[in-house]
Amino acid sequence: MRTSKQIAAVAVLVALGAAACGSSGSAVVEPLHVVQTAYTTTLKAKTANVTFTESIKSASTSGSNESATVTGSGLVDLSNQGFELHVNSPSGGSEVVLETGGVEYVQVPPASQSQVPGNKPWVSVNLNQVAEAKLGTSFSQLASANSDSPTQALSNLAVVSDNVTKVGAATIDGTATTQYRATVDLTKEAANVTAKAGAKAGLAITQEAKDLGTNTLPVEVWVDATGLVRQVREEVPIPAASTGATNGSGAATLTMTFSNFGTPATLTPPPSSQVADITAQAVQQAKASNG
Repeated sequence: MRTSKQIAAVAVLVALGAAACGSSGSAVVEPLHVVQTAYTTTLKAKTANVTFTESIKSASTSGSNESATVTGSGLVDLSNQGFELHVNSPSGGSEVVLETGGVEYVQVPPASQSQVPGNKPWVSVNLNQVAEAKLGTSFSQLASANSDSPTQALSNLAVVSDNVTKVGAATIDGTATTQYRATVDLTKEAANVTAKAGAKAGLAITQEAKDLGTNTLPVEVWVDATGLVRQVREEVPIPAASTGATNGSGAATLTMTFSNFGTPATLTPPPSSQVADITAQAVQQAKASNG
């Protein structure tokens, strides 16, 4: 699930007050303000449970269309940009992905443990060191300005364009919500990342937009009566170069649903004796990608 966008994306608020008086005298809040305020309100909840579905459609090298669906559930630490997800792959396997304190831990399926140093059941990557190698800034610096996966879907709400529309009422997991449609502005995101984490980090967003072939990404958000984000759906194009196909591209649609806000929870890494640290390999790859 991780992309350069998930490392470099920013969660900077643009606080816009937008209220007008209707005929009844009550305030009518503009959709842009609702969406951006919902972002900060949700972060203040500190924790939430999350379920997600990612549908991927792309063209293969043979010219046929391929599709896959990845599902999962877990816990998100909204305060510290951490999470623990149980991910179900299209092939039927599953794994646990845990991120806390700038380190990501991935559970290795038993059939693949022989490929891990020491046959360990977990591998870990220090994201600070990888970000430093690739972007010239630490993951902790980036994290102070943005949220990582899966809270990336929330942080995108801080950099939507001004054109936000109200779709209407919808029920999400039994909760009444209002649905809004917006557009994530990658140009605005690049500018905000530059201000928070430096020019090199901002250029990573600019390069990503170039690779995707677009400066905007569609996003939908469902907000409940208390101002909490209950669901986010975003679509990201998959360039043909990413799949090796020469006759078209595809798209990944990610839907995340949040619930049980504020439930006390702790993200606990696996015992060090069960973890193989592959940070050195990841850093080497990051440096190589810089050319």
